Amino acid sequence: MAVSTTARRSVPALRVPTAVQAVLVSRLVVWAAAVPAMLALGYSGWRRSADPTNFTAGLGDVGEVIGAPVMRWDSVYYLQVAQDGYTQRKQAGFFPLYPLLMDVVDTVTGSTVVAGVLISLVAFTVALVLFQRLARLETGSDAVARRAVWLLALFPASLFFSAVYTEGLFLLLSVGSFYAARRGNWAWAGVLGGLAAATRNVGVMLLIPLVVLYLWGPREDRPGERGRFPLRPDALWLALVPLGCAAVALLMWDRFDDPFTAWTSQESYFGREFKGPFSGVVLGAVKPLQDLADGLLGSALNKGALFVVCGSPLHSVARH
Repeated sequence: MAVSTTARRSVPALRVPTAVQAVLVSRLVVWAAAVPAMLALGYSGWRRSADPTNFTAGLGDVGEVIGAPVMRWDSVYYLQVAQDGYTQRKQAGFFPLYPLLMDVVDTVTGSTVVAGVLISLVAFTVALVLFQRLARLETGSDAVARRAVWLLALFPASLFFSAVYTEGLFLLLSVGSFYAARRGNWAWAGVLGGLAAATRNVGVMLLIPLVVLYLWGPREDRPGERGRFPLRPDALWLALVPLGCAAVALLMWDRFDDPFTAWTSQESYFGREFKGPFSGVVLGAVKPLQDLADGLLGSALNKGALFVVCGSPLHSVARH
């Protein structure tokens, strides 16, 4: 019996994007490590530091265990701001865009915690999609771009990308801004850069590489051209980056009568201060040795690993 060629047509295989694969696998690793650790160790006496308001107690026994990788430390402050706004100066160092989005999504999810995790996961996934495109644009290799996505998703500190932290959102906005700039879409580069400046205190620093890209490239909107590119009206879009920072200052002025509260509170309440753009190189190398000399082997190994894996030159804010 003959079989027609139309009947032999194969159904195309379902291909899951690399970014989605990386998010699913890496988050499985995070929860597979965190949940048993929480069950075995509990809080180990650090609840007062990790959750000074005892906020996570409201999640219940099961919720605390499941929420171990997403709801600790700074997460509490983002939840407070999302629910009640800025009510004390200590909260000012936690920039407003992320908790504002949490408040909006909370109206749909009915849970501020779920809203924060959902925003982080979606932002992380989209960020990896754009990161893969940016890597492909820079290297010309699909294989290199896919490898870069997996490395970013699996490096140790990536656990924060799905937590109630700004890391996932900031990654999306910063990578999106650079990708838009490389493609010559300066309106999107400025908008995303401005939103990044309203997400984290270092966001305004994106203006420097964006200006470098505008003036010296490489730029896909000016292929084949070399040297210094002339300034044109579309460069004005980059002014949105410092405007995002200015918006935070205006909010602080309204809440605390001091436009610089978002920055000064970092030092006043958390002992963080600006040490210069390359201080991470020195501090990242010295701190593990100091901890080792003090007999803090675990802390020394942790800081040493983060210094090597995460690239300490990117960190210019020191915590004492």
